[in-house]
Amino acid sequence: MHSKELIWREGVNWEMRVSQVIDYYMDRPRLKFGPTKLNKAYPFIDHICAKESITQMELMTTYDLVMGDIMTILSNVTMAIQGNGKVASPELGGWYTTSVSPYTYIVCPGFTHAWKAARAKR
Repeated sequence: MHSKELIWREGVNWEMRVSQVIDYYMDRPRLKFGPTKLNKAYPFIDHICAKESITQMELMTTYDLVMGDIMTILSNVTMAIQGNGKVASPELGGWYTTSVSPYTYIVCPGFTHAWKAARAKR
């Protein structure tokens, strides 16, 4: 399943949501994978946005992470956007979704575009 086959919610202000993610990390310097600690969160998010669709195994291998670590990073982004750690479905404005066989993360094109633009400014 690729993002083109999914129905993503329209009208989401992804620039604002990405700004919330960056602020979330900056306001919480003690986050394990944040930019001021292990510094894996931003490269991880850069990578999944560059790929738009990436397997869990590739993320684990590339970043030397276990599944719980991946969920920590994804949950931090989700917390920044939604105020809780359970990502909304694409139709409800979620920033990513998953598919199985192999387990794959699919990032919303709007989030991807806004993330890349925000990171290019820094």
